[in-house]
Amino acid sequence: MELTMRVNSLVALECVSLRNLSAITALILAVNSYCARAEDDSPGSIPLGNFALIPTLDVQEGYDDNFLSLNENPQSSWLTIITPTLQLVTEKGIGAYRLTYALSNGDYASSSADNYTDHQLAADAIFEPNFRHRITLNSTVYRGHEARGTDLTEGAAATSVSAPIEYKAFSWDTSYRYGAEEATGRLEFKIGSLERHYLNFRSTTESKDRDELKGSGAFYYKFSPKTHLVFEVRQRDINYLNDTSPTLDSTETKFLVGADWQGTALTSGSLRVGQVRKNFDSSSREDFSGLDWEAGIAWAPKTYSVFNLTSGRTLDESTGTGDFIDAKSIGLSWHHEWMERLSSDVGYTYTKQQYAESDTRNTINTYSAGIDYQMRRWLKAGLSINHTDKSSSNESDGYKRNQYVLTMRAML
Repeated sequence: MELTMRVNSLVALECVSLRNLSAITALILAVNSYCARAEDDSPGSIPLGNFALIPTLDVQEGYDDNFLSLNENPQSSWLTIITPTLQLVTEKGIGAYRLTYALSNGDYASSSADNYTDHQLAADAIFEPNFRHRITLNSTVYRGHEARGTDLTEGAAATSVSAPIEYKAFSWDTSYRYGAEEATGRLEFKIGSLERHYLNFRSTTESKDRDELKGSGAFYYKFSPKTHLVFEVRQRDINYLNDTSPTLDSTETKFLVGADWQGTALTSGSLRVGQVRKNFDSSSREDFSGLDWEAGIAWAPKTYSVFNLTSGRTLDESTGTGDFIDAKSIGLSWHHEWMERLSSDVGYTYTKQQYAESDTRNTINTYSAGIDYQMRRWLKAGLSINHTDKSSSNESDGYKRNQYVLTMRAML
C-alpha cells in the first residue's frame, strides 16, 4: 500500500475557530503562491523539508433562536465561529505521521458570557511493517467546553451557571491488525483511555470527573469477496475520581456478531448485533443487561445519490439524573450531487432516552437540510438549517430549537 494512502487514512480532526479572521486570511494569501497544489479539491500544502503543512480555515455565521435549549423564555443570538486548523504530515519508511493543532473560538452577539475558546492538539501515526501487520496510534489533548443547556446543564439547569462548563481531556488509542485485507481471517485488537476532568463550577462538576479504560478484540472472516463476518468483544471500565456514595463506577461489556460488506447490490455497510452488560461496583445500583446493536447502511441507486441509514443503542453516563442514560436512535440521510460543484444533504434522526432508575424519558426529533457549493478549488460555501424538537417527561427539559448556519471553507 502506498504510504500516501496511510496519511489519507489517518482519522480527520474536526476543524475549529480563531477570532482574528483577517490575520489568518492574509497569511493564507501571502503563502498561496509558494504552496504545493493538491489535485482536485484537496487542500494544498506548504513544503517544510520532509514535512507538508496543510492549513484550512472555516468561518461560520449563524443564528440560533434558542441557544440555551430552554423550555420557556428562549434566548436567541447570532453566533460567529472562525475555524483554522494546521496539520503537519510526513511519510518515512514504514510509517506515516500527522500532528494537528486546532483552536476554536465562538462569539455570541447577544451573550458574551457564552463565548468560548477551545484548543486541541492531536498526534496520529500508522505503521505497516508488511501486508500482514498494521499498527495505528492516536493521542489527543483537548481543552474544551460544554455549552449551557447541554450535558451537565440540560433543561432548567442551563441558567444555574453563568458561563459554559470548561473541562480538559486526554485520550490515547492504539490498534493492531494481523492479517491482510484479502486474507480469509483477520484479527484486530484495540486499547485506549480517556481522562475527562472539569475545571469550573466545581460544586456541580467535581463528582463527574472520570477516567475510562477501554479495549476490544475482533475476528473478521471473509465470507465472500465483498463480505466479512465479524465476531467482536468490547469492554469499557469507568472510574469516577470524586464520586459520591454510592459510586457510579462501572464496567461495560459488549458481545457482538455481524458483518461488513462493500458494493453488494448497490449497498455497503456494517451491522452488529449482540448483548451489552453494565455492572456497577456498588451493590446499591442495579446492573443492566440487554440487546445491543449498531447499523450503518449506505444505498446508492446512482453514483451521485446516496441514502444512509443508521441505528444503534448506547449507554451514556449520567448527567445528574439516574444511574445512566439508555439511548436508542435511528436516522436517515440523503446526499445528492446535482452537478459537479453543487450538492445537498437532508436528514432526520429519532432518539429515545430512558434514564435508568428514574422516571425521566426523552424523545428527540432532529431535522437537517443543507446545500454546498464549490465556488473555487480552494473555496467552498455551505448553507444549513437544523431543527430540534425535544419532549420530556420532565416538562422543563423539553424545547424547540432552530439553527441557521452559513459556512465558508478556505484552503490553499
